[in-house]
Amino acid sequence: MGKLRTFLLEKLPWIVTVLGIICWTYYCHVLVMDADLLTSKNGGVVVLGVVDVVCFTTIFVLTVSSYYQILSTSPGYVPLPEDVEAGGGQASHAVGVMMQAMSTGPGQDRKTFCTKCNVDRPDRAHHCKLCKRCVLKMDHHCPWVGNCVGLRNHKFFALFIWYTTVLALYNIVAISIWGAQRSAAEGSDSLWGNPSWQVVWANVIVSGIFELSLFGFSWYHCWLLSHNMTTLESLNRDKSHSLGSIFNNLSFNLGHHPGLWCLPCWGIDDCLKTAPGGNYNPVSALASGTP
Repeated sequence: MGKLRTFLLEKLPWIVTVLGIICWTYYCHVLVMDADLLTSKNGGVVVLGVVDVVCFTTIFVLTVSSYYQILSTSPGYVPLPEDVEAGGGQASHAVGVMMQAMSTGPGQDRKTFCTKCNVDRPDRAHHCKLCKRCVLKMDHHCPWVGNCVGLRNHKFFALFIWYTTVLALYNIVAISIWGAQRSAAEGSDSLWGNPSWQVVWANVIVSGIFELSLFGFSWYHCWLLSHNMTTLESLNRDKSHSLGSIFNNLSFNLGHHPGLWCLPCWGIDDCLKTAPGGNYNPVSALASGTP
């Protein structure tokens, strides 16, 4: 009952807000602007509308899929004493590797003890006061996703803010160009005087606000992943956790197949199970960030 209350009061409002804004943007862009292009008598404009629908819908699906992955993927909690599934199965493979590294690997001398969780925790793990758990490779707690960002879902969080940034920028540019052309041809009253278009322009303003907020944030997380660091480690100026090259750092965080880096799939559990030889030792990397 307590978990349900927490979800309804603390997480659900944020989730509804995020999905509401994303779906509102899709409605304004596709069901209003593109619908207008598709009803044009100019064949070239119709083709442009079809291409735009496909492109914008693709980015929309990737954005929503990334958001779903954040919501449904545990950040990677340090197992509590009563936990019996640490390291068992697909869902906790990365957690098991991290805990093994703490016990027998190169990270055994850098473990710390959390007095709140009453557990030994590996290096790079931190206690989240909102989740009330220690999170492996914790980045931060994000209310917008109702979850901590950590070892197992950092990739999905990064993809979400990247795709949201692209979606907002795409929406602003496309509607602004289209609106300017239609206004020049038919007069400004055809757009500004129409209630439906007033909703569209309101969405463009909201998209601009999110673009200003997320553009620098998305590039910051690009930098973090390329250096195999977290927000907490960057702010605290911790030691380097680089695996020797930007490619290795990105491979560790996004997966060993560069063609899948931009897709909200193939999480770190899959990466550790299929790590190719020669890049780095995954146990060592998880424990201390050294190749």
